[in-house]
Amino acid sequence: MSPLQSRLSGRAAALRIAFDGTFQSPHPTDEAGHADYLIFRVEQTSYALSPRELRGLFADRKIVSVPTAALSFLGLTGSRGAILPVHDLHQLVGHAPAEAPRWMVLAKEEAVALAFDHFERFVRARPDEVAATGDSLAAKTLFPEILHQDGGRIPILRLAELLSNLRGAPIPGLSAPIEPGRVTHV
Repeated sequence: MSPLQSRLSGRAAALRIAFDGTFQSPHPTDEAGHADYLIFRVEQTSYALSPRELRGLFADRKIVSVPTAALSFLGLTGSRGAILPVHDLHQLVGHAPAEAPRWMVLAKEEAVALAFDHFERFVRARPDEVAATGDSLAAKTLFPEILHQDGGRIPILRLAELLSNLRGAPIPGLSAPIEPGRVTHV
């Protein structure tokens, strides 16, 4: 391996470790109050998620299909010895189903994974780039805030609200719903 390849490989490993670390540490803010977001796209609309609500972001994870009548339920996936239900994030935010979701996020507070097609980027936002939607029902909506970046308006998805809509839904093959936060180990 040449010295240049070695440096690039080392730099890539350092970036990967730093990125993965954002999911394990408390929500990072600096003295200026910056906040981090993952930006993903559904059809032509971009959305933001806070890494503080996630356990991880993964690409190309296997999803095992399970017969179901639940529209957003894609199947099951494994993560660190646990079996997790996978839901189509496209449908959960009001879009057509994902054709072949490549990306998946694992929720931090619930034993569930959410799959989507396009991960765009990771951003650090200044406080003046985040604003309330102005909706009087913002506290009860999935998107109570808007991220203003690059001349666009990106709705910030409140994952806790989205997951509360999924709680208590029966998982195919089980006689009763899984209790919220309970992980089935293999």
